[in-house]
Amino acid sequence: MKSILELREKLDNGSVTKNELFSNSVDLCKKYQDEYNSFVTIMDGYEKIDSNGVLSGVPYALKDN
Repeated sequence: MKSILELREKLDNGSVTKNELFSNSVDLCKKYQDEYNSFVTIMDGYEKIDSNGVLSGVPYALKDN
């Protein structure tokens, strides 16, 4: 598990791409979905959005508390 800052650094230095990071995250979600039922919807299609914000390319999960 990496922090947001670690993921941002990997994206910035090119050691991982947004597509690779997204695919890996979706794979992990699907791996644990049957066991934990953590997600209502897993959006497994990557939509390229041209953005250079701090969180651009960093996957996340949203939980309704």
